[in-house]
Amino acid sequence: EDWIVSTVRMGGCFLALALVVSLTACSSTWAPYNENLANRGYPTAQVDLASDYLHGTGVNRDPIAAAHWMYRAAKQGLPEAQNNMGVLYARGVGVEQDFVEAARWYRLAADQGYALAQVNLGLAYDLGLGVPSDGEAAAGWWRKAAAQGDPGAIQNLGHLRETAWSIPGCNSTGIPR
Repeated sequence: EDWIVSTVRMGGCFLALALVVSLTACSSTWAPYNENLANRGYPTAQVDLASDYLHGTGVNRDPIAAAHWMYRAAKQGLPEAQNNMGVLYARGVGVEQDFVEAARWYRLAADQGYALAQVNLGLAYDLGLGVPSDGEAAAGWWRKAAAQGDPGAIQNLGHLRETAWSIPGCNSTGIPR
């Protein structure tokens, strides 16, 4: 399934951001091995098995099973899984759509320095999805991800800078005044 790629207009400032989840993992031939290891509590195997269920790779496609296995890995503190849980909640895949819960999972991963979660949490703040709309908080999370070289964060910050001078009401960082 393709994930959201959109241009968003908020407060007169334009941002482009891909809301993505890295759920690609091991080859489909590994699904039985992933399940064995996942049942034994290995969080990376749980992420791999969640990916298998999400995409129907080596198993029948089952978004609820995908969310179950992703949750088990996320509860163990794996930031990739926590970010992915955020995406599942934001998209309503295998779980009821819940932007507050999505932002909570993004923050858990973002606080561990996981760049993709920082980008996604920035988007949540930018759009006010599950958290109050806060352009400065969005830019702050994108700066953290950009410092790690995340291309989505770099792109968002670049768009903020490019448009800031031409849009009335925005300061030099692209944040509405």
